This record gives sequence, C-alpha cells and structure tokens, in this order.
Amino acid sequence: MNKITALGLVISGTLSFSLTATASDSDVIAYIIGGNEVSVAPSDNFMASLRINEGDKKPFCGATVIDDNWVLTAAHCVVYEVQNTSSDNKYDVLKPSQVMVTAGITDNTQYTAEDEYQATHVVVHPSYSPDVQFKKDSDKNITEITSAFLDNDIALIRVKRTFSNVGRVQIPSSAKANELDQQLTLQWDNDNRAPNLVIKGWGATTTSGDNPSDYLKEASLTSYPIEECYQYYSDGGFEGQFIDNSASLLKICSLPPKLLSRVPVATGADACFGDSGGPILTQSNNGDWYQIGIVSGSALTQGVVCGSYSSPTFYARTGTFSDWIAKTTNTVPEQPIIYPDFISEQKNKDTTSCNDSISANNCNINEDDGGSGGHIGVLSFALLGVMTYLRRKKAN
Repeated sequence: MNKITALGLVISGTLSFSLTATASDSDVIAYIIGGNEVSVAPSDNFMASLRINEGDKKPFCGATVIDDNWVLTAAHCVVYEVQNTSSDNKYDVLKPSQVMVTAGITDNTQYTAEDEYQATHVVVHPSYSPDVQFKKDSDKNITEITSAFLDNDIALIRVKRTFSNVGRVQIPSSAKANELDQQLTLQWDNDNRAPNLVIKGWGATTTSGDNPSDYLKEASLTSYPIEECYQYYSDGGFEGQFIDNSASLLKICSLPPKLLSRVPVATGADACFGDSGGPILTQSNNGDWYQIGIVSGSALTQGVVCGSYSSPTFYARTGTFSDWIAKTTNTVPEQPIIYPDFISEQKNKDTTSCNDSISANNCNINEDDGGSGGHIGVLSFALLGVMTYLRRKKAN
C-alpha cells in the first residue's frame, strides 16, 4: 500500500508530519469529482442545502431531508472555529437564525420562497470531536488517542415549516447498517472495484477543488472496508487519528471505483469541497436505498486535493446514530441550540482559566508543553463547511 506522502492543506502550502506533530484546521470545504447531473422529481428529491441566512444566501453545505421538519448534516457544517477570541472556547455553533435550508431543488441558483425553510433548532451530537484528542505522559509522548478527527460528525437541523413536496431519505437501523457493511465488505476487491456507493452534492468538480456545480450531481464510488481504511492511515503514520480502530463503527470509507486520469497522479470520482453534510448511499440486496454515511473529510495526498485513486474519503456512519436521530427528531428540543459536550462544558465554566483535561480547549495543548491530554487540529484533512464563509465575511 502506498503511504501518505504529502498531507496537510493550509493557506501557506503543503507539508508532511508525524503523529507527534501538532496542527491546525484547514480552511477548505468539499465537492463531487467525476459526477453526472441528477434528474429527479421534486417529490422524490431528499437533497437539501444549508445557506447562510443573509445577503445572497450562498450554500455552504449539503444535507438530507429525513422527516417532516428535520434535515441531517455534518456537525462540522454548523460548528465553526471562533476567530480572535479571548476565551478558551475555540468553537461555537451557528444560531438557527443564521441558517436557511433549501430543499426539493436540483439547480442551486433557481429556487423560490416555497423552497426555503427557516431553521428553528440546531442539534449537534454530544460526542462530536472536531480535533484529535489524546493523552500524553510526563515526557510529552502521546500514549493514547481518545477521539479521532471528526468523530461523531453528525448534526440535525429542525425547520419551522413542514417540508412540502420533497422526498425523504431512509436511514438504516443499527442492525441494517451491520448487514449492509457485511454486504459491501464481501464486494471489496482492489483490482476490480465495485461501484456500490452513490454520493450526491453540489460541490467542486475538479481535483484541485475548483468549479463548484450549480446543478446537483451524483457519482458512483466503491466501499473501502473500515479495516483497510484504518490500515491505510496507520501505514502513513496516522494510527488512530482518522479512524479510531480497525473495527470502528463511527465512520465508513470510500475510494474511486475506476481511474479517470493519471495526470498528474491517479485520480477518480470523489467527494470534494462543498459536499460536506451530504449523503453517501447504497442499495440493499432487496433493492432499497439507504443513506449509510454523511460526507465528513478526506486527505490531501500527493498534492491532490480531491479524487486520489489511492486515498480514501471518510463519512460519519449513520446506522451507528440511528437511535440518537430517532430520539432527537421525535420531540421539539427545549433549546434552539444543543451544543456538543466539549462546548457545553466550556460555556458552563465560571472562568476561562486553563485546565488539565483532555478536552479540545486545553491551554496546555496550544502551548504544547505536555500534560495529561490535549488535541491535534489535524491539517491533513479538507475541513468542509462554514468556516471559510465566516472567515471571509469577517475579513470584508
């Protein structure tokens, strides 16, 4: 297996680093490479876009309609990094008033007021982890990865008005997800990759992350078994940072099913900047379609931003969270924002003094001076979502 030879997309360029290095979040978002335009009736179209509810309402992430008043998306689409803050709290969550959802359309530039749905609640999974969290010994050596990058990358958004004349996607139960995993694993053959997954989105259409599509596209991908995905990153020196273990139930992975180009390196179909929060789907043996994942992250390898033939993209595994999804969508949340635990804990503190916990806001980590825990905001992934929009807005 080829090792990850060049990881780390940042404003200043590309770099390689090992597990002991510290890094910060990338400034990029994600889109579909090698896709075809989707033709679907609005009543069957479960795709949705998240938009900032001001100005020209540009879309920043994908989502799927799962219920009369709920869409499913990635947590990193609504959890953003706070800039120039004096607080230890590095992250916050978008307010519902900031989020507009459009649904039932394929052309993201053509929609009416009937296609717009105002968000009323933003619910982030309690265990969402934007960074790698770890424990260190007294010699500053990392002894244990306690949470991988973008673990539990899932969020729900409730809208005020019931979705009308749009489709609903099917989320597998935990048992059904296990069954689909087994089905897909049996189909894995690196020499003859089966096109057994479908991804949908409005993202970029080039391997350099350019040219987002106005029109909804889809592409076929190949399921990459989680043990193989784990081994790929381990061989590259990132054991436990992106996939927590070889039998992980938090994520699934994909690869391109065939080569589209060998220039400058081998590339194929993939998710890319802007597809974050959107679905990856598979068909069961009896013909039913399920959303088995949510677009989360991917590695930059050999200078290719998206579409590497050998480097996997990973997704939040929806079947793992089916009970949480059902419980959340069965009620109207008491608060407009339900924060992930690491933000709630920080907001509940009476002071902003440093601590020795393993939370994502440990001051010891920013200083890299040892201690009992910390985090790595991993450079090597295309962090997809709203961060770029917010940073550009602040700069204007």
